[in-house]
Amino acid sequence: MVAQDKVLCACGCGTEFESFDKWGYRRRFVNGHGCRGIRRSAETRAKMAAAGQGRHLSTETRAKIAATLTGRKSSAETRSRISGANNHSWKGGRYIDPLGYVQVYAPDHPRQSNRRVHEHVLVYEAANGPIPKGFDVHHKNENRQDNRLENLELMTRAGHASLHRRLTNERRNNNGINGNTGNGDQCGG
Repeated sequence: MVAQDKVLCACGCGTEFESFDKWGYRRRFVNGHGCRGIRRSAETRAKMAAAGQGRHLSTETRAKIAATLTGRKSSAETRSRISGANNHSWKGGRYIDPLGYVQVYAPDHPRQSNRRVHEHVLVYEAANGPIPKGFDVHHKNENRQDNRLENLELMTRAGHASLHRRLTNERRNNNGINGNTGNGDQCGG
């Protein structure tokens, strides 16, 4: 065990405290006092100025430093070299999202979200052209992963919501009668 000596805080506040902490390390400051109020000699201040410490920076210099610290943007060439099928983690570009829809990698598609598009949208558009604003593609059999063209139909967004509201109410009403259990989730997108 290290002998506990009483010393004055090095910040100049005059507080007396034990010179070693509970692990045996020597202390110079009361907790929280750090370097506040330390008087530095002219020689020390000159060394610090030469090293660039303690200097107030202009707003231009601060902006330059911040720009370098925020990270570097990859060039378009680098991004194309490591994205999509060239990426080491590539799994074919198909993904089933938490709602059960199949999403496909299509970074240039106008309806993309995070460089992915719902597969049923791509299938419908390949056969019938772009989907107009205010319309959704509906899965007739309500299976979100069945993206065959014969299972897809175009509906207005309001009509699609109305259909699913009606289907949900029917499931609720029939739940106790014939044992149907539906979760009432919508399909389409």
